[in-house]
Amino acid sequence: MHPLLKILEGGDRRSIGRSNQAVARALEAPALIDVLFDGMVSDDPLLRMRCADAAKKVSAARARRKPPAGVHSPSYNPSHKPPVSQ
Repeated sequence: MHPLLKILEGGDRRSIGRSNQAVARALEAPALIDVLFDGMVSDDPLLRMRCADAAKKVSAARARRKPPAGVHSPSYNPSHKPPVSQ
């Protein structure tokens, strides 16, 4: 089992456990989001729940970040307004 998933296992369902620690690690190493997705298909329902929670938090945190230098995409521009269809 991947060390990131070991952080998320155990405890009870009313707790997020150490998911915030897993989020911090996945933000530092973006390839770890794949590990969280792998954990979402685990046989352990608690691990699935925590992986989904952590992946959601990573996604939200990444959406709030500034784009890398040189990236000019409407998806990174919060003031961008898509064209209105008629």
